[in-house]
Amino acid sequence: MAPPLIGRDAELDLVRGLIDGLDTGRGASLLIAGEPGIGKTALAVAARDVAADRGAIAASGSCWEAGGAPPFWPWVQVVRSLVRGHDSLAQLALERAGPGIAPIAGSEVGLVPDSGADAEFRVFDALVSFLDDLARSRPLVVILDDLQWADTASVRATEFAARHLSLAPVLLVSTRRVGSGPEELGPLATVSTNLTLTGLDLASTAELAVRSGAGLLTGAAAENIHTWTGGNPFFVVEAGRAGADPHDLRATSLGVRQVLDDQVAGLAPQTTAVLAAAAVVGREFFPAVVSSVTGSKPTAVQAALDNAAAAGIIRIDSDGVGSFVHDLVRDAMRSTLGADTERAIHAALVDELARSAPLASARTVAEHAVAALPDFDRNRCIELLVTAADEAHTAHAPAEQAELLRRALDLTDPAAGTELAVELGDALTRAGRLDEARALYSSMVDDARGAAPGMLADAALGLHR
Repeated sequence: MAPPLIGRDAELDLVRGLIDGLDTGRGASLLIAGEPGIGKTALAVAARDVAADRGAIAASGSCWEAGGAPPFWPWVQVVRSLVRGHDSLAQLALERAGPGIAPIAGSEVGLVPDSGADAEFRVFDALVSFLDDLARSRPLVVILDDLQWADTASVRATEFAARHLSLAPVLLVSTRRVGSGPEELGPLATVSTNLTLTGLDLASTAELAVRSGAGLLTGAAAENIHTWTGGNPFFVVEAGRAGADPHDLRATSLGVRQVLDDQVAGLAPQTTAVLAAAAVVGREFFPAVVSSVTGSKPTAVQAALDNAAAAGIIRIDSDGVGSFVHDLVRDAMRSTLGADTERAIHAALVDELARSAPLASARTVAEHAVAALPDFDRNRCIELLVTAADEAHTAHAPAEQAELLRRALDLTDPAAGTELAVELGDALTRAGRLDEARALYSSMVDDARGAAPGMLADAALGLHR
């Protein structure tokens, strides 16, 4: 059970009301927005806990900021959690959902993905069927965290679910950063209850700072913390933990960046180096991967990570996987690296993750290759992007396939890019981006005049589909 939220009574009342509605068969979608550290995830976790207390089934999935996650990644986590936590009911619901759900749950039930022009729709429909079926036993609450980093397929699936589960006892709780995320979040907002979190008021800021270790605060000191942090809970907690003299906050620089810089400055050089490399790996990381890309002994890496966990900079779960407590902390660690060093770590990660296939999708590997340019072999980078595009195609995610092919094409010599361009046009067409596809084919026709007849034929065929 998470600690109680401070200063979010009205927001919790909204959440409780939506969960209460599940008992009457009314579904809902709640989209929580706000700046980093404002408490979006904390409120979503509170929603999960309220649901569990009232006998509902709860499951969650998080999006992957570093890029490279396979299509439907947050939904893959949700379905995996439901199947493994409610085996018989969820397994039966999966079987009834049919092969359409294979791109999301194939690894759980051994299903083979569907194919065909309407494959994406069948994935969405099967997902809704699975959730609706499972919710017949008990109300269901699904948490989808950090949708600003979601792939297009995941966002579209979430919108589809929100539209089609309004008469089922299912509550979707999604979080996103204000001002960021794919365009597809717009339609989701139109079918959701929208809640934008802002900073805590003065009284709540003071209470949270005291609970975090600031000591007894005078009114002026509380006002200074509120001014420095804007009531952002993450920053308030960091200010409280800093243990600065509350009577002289300005002199001790309790600005957010200073708090983070102070944390970094207090670390041993070995710990800083390990965390900086881990920050390049991602928000979550395996110690063995960090050891490999840094050339450090596993015992030395683990000792550094243990020190960082003791300092409250990272968390280490029961499986030994590390994660940064906040993206701003991760950014502060990554900023300690020079550009050449960061590119070298990205390049090393390509080889390491390629050897450890279960740890990373093809897109993750490709993203690290792109980040390693121009020091990384361009042709190999193109190959990795195409492999990732093929993975997206298999998962019926044409928008992701198009994005990856476009990036591969941008790196390819124009004279050698015909085949990629044709594939890109096909992916754009299947993604419903017909104007872009026609513009691409038209450009190919112009470029192909006087070139090999096959190129002109491919472009003309695409243009007149």
